[in-house]
Amino acid sequence: MPASVDTAKTKLVAGFTEAEVQALTKNAEHKQVGADTVLLLMGETNGSLFLILSGEAKVERLHIEESMELAKLGPGDTFGEISLLDGSKATASVTTTRPTELLELTGEAITQLVASHPLIAVKLYRNVAVDLKHRLVATNELVDHYMDLNQVLLERPDVGSSMRS
Repeated sequence: MPASVDTAKTKLVAGFTEAEVQALTKNAEHKQVGADTVLLLMGETNGSLFLILSGEAKVERLHIEESMELAKLGPGDTFGEISLLDGSKATASVTTTRPTELLELTGEAITQLVASHPLIAVKLYRNVAVDLKHRLVATNELVDHYMDLNQVLLERPDVGSSMRS
């Protein structure tokens, strides 16, 4: 039996009634996958929004020599929004770290939702925008941190040389 959407932990359905959650998930594809399953591959086109019901996944940027983990995702978290919205290629890979249960809302399912339940679609897109805003704020804070560090290294080159020793 599939896990239900935990409305208290899932930002995607903030402000939804139970009936609206049911309408949203009605056409979603329920998936159960094992650990180390690649759900989204950096550089590939994605046409779906994913919602983790249980389990865990990591978001990482893939590089030639090594990968860089950007985030851990758990129940209530979503991914795939940006490439779904604009049809672009995924900017990171998402891989499960343990058995994971999720819902996949394809672009087609969301298009049907917009046509049949416009109020739910408005709430959905608002919640996606708010979540992306929070991610942008976190990214900006990270950029600020690295800019501050870079400034220190420019002003005090001896600090950088002592870090390499």
